[in-house]
Amino acid sequence: MSSWGSFSYIFGPLIAAFVITVLVLVLRWSHARPSPLVTKSKKITPANDYGLLVPVAAPPTQREAQKLVNLLGSRSIKATLTNTTDGLRILVWPHEVTRANQILSRDTTAPSSRRAGTNPS
Repeated sequence: MSSWGSFSYIFGPLIAAFVITVLVLVLRWSHARPSPLVTKSKKITPANDYGLLVPVAAPPTQREAQKLVNLLGSRSIKATLTNTTDGLRILVWPHEVTRANQILSRDTTAPSSRRAGTNPS
């Protein structure tokens, strides 16, 4: 090490600073708050703008909508509640539309205006 001359004393602190900097960067990366993989859409779109999902109900209130989604979920039907330009809509996959309509038509606790495509006025 004597061949490095008078600069040999600086390499130890430089290596230590480099190692500490790398550790700080790794720890900041590992403890960072994760970013969501799917971001929520803030815009309100028409009910037919949800790909394959088909609207089956148009509940008047958020509370009623959640009851209907829970009812369909209890019958093993995956339902999505969304706010569209026409109001709240419950959407299901096309192969579950018939079953969802049967279940919703049997449920008499909700108002008759909840069916998709009907106007409550």
